[in-house]
Amino acid sequence: MNIKLKALSLTVLSLISTSLWANKDNSSADCLPTGDLNYICEIKSPEDLAVVNDDYLIASGMSPKNGLHLVDIQQKNAERLPFKIAETLRYTDCETAPIIDEFQAHGISLRKVNNNEAWLYVINHGGSEQISDLANGKDRETIEIFSVNTQHNKPALTWQGCVKMPENLVANAVVSDENGTIYTTVALHPNDTAMDFFGNRPTGAIYRWTPTAQKFEKLQGTELVGNNGIEISKDGKHLYVVAMTNVSKFTATQPAKQITTSKIELGLGDNIRWVGDRLVLGASRLENCPATGADFSCMTGYHVSAVDPENLKITPILKGENTAEFSGVSVALPLNNTLWLGSFQGNRLAYKTLE
Repeated sequence: MNIKLKALSLTVLSLISTSLWANKDNSSADCLPTGDLNYICEIKSPEDLAVVNDDYLIASGMSPKNGLHLVDIQQKNAERLPFKIAETLRYTDCETAPIIDEFQAHGISLRKVNNNEAWLYVINHGGSEQISDLANGKDRETIEIFSVNTQHNKPALTWQGCVKMPENLVANAVVSDENGTIYTTVALHPNDTAMDFFGNRPTGAIYRWTPTAQKFEKLQGTELVGNNGIEISKDGKHLYVVAMTNVSKFTATQPAKQITTSKIELGLGDNIRWVGDRLVLGASRLENCPATGADFSCMTGYHVSAVDPENLKITPILKGENTAEFSGVSVALPLNNTLWLGSFQGNRLAYKTLE
């Protein structure tokens, strides 16, 4: 086995098994800036971000009693995002709406319909206890679907129902197309083990739900080592998937065809998002990783990189350092002159001014 690959696998598995859903104890009593980072606190594990418009972001909260948060881009503050329940549900897998105190929002994705309407897709690990790994789902492993009304001052959410994941599968990231098809990644199947990571053997895949089939089915040919972040091309014909230190491009077909793959030279990849006409990803930077042993010593900071949607050429945008208050970057959104950073741990969202 390649020693460098083993060290990388150990590092990633330590994230999955020990801290992916842990709430790092960064006291919200001290929400002062550190270095070039400013914070919005009391958002536990804001693992993913979605842009609503020029004024608002939605942040997930990947821990119990957390759910969704509305982030005011201009005022630099956030609040818990409530929702109404539709009188007639469009998606009927769930008889009841998520319970706020059991709503663990992981990956999220927003698709705009027009200037006043959008659809929000949210991965919910809906048990009252923290999920402990990526291979075994709990009581409510679902994609929760909300209509979003942006016509008034603040976005208003209405729960339109859910679609359930196949038994024991844990979703990671989610996107949709204009026809209502939903794509989600699974990083680790229940029968896969740590040795599969060590051996560089595929452990995950993309799953697709269509309005016709009304259930998730695996897209054959999309099996990778730890399928993670996902995005869809603007014409709906291709899918972009981040897995460990690679980004891959697939056709959105059954079976899928892998078009190309590029290596992320600066470290790991996590969520990937459209920003204008380019894709942007942010995650932990890897430097001087030990040959043996799993720790976070080589995750000294984070990187933000742009990805060309045609050929997957990866261009570094910037590098930053972890602090005692903020680490574990999982998503990066450069919007105007501000960079927004989410994290899979801790109790705060970070932002910094871009030159």
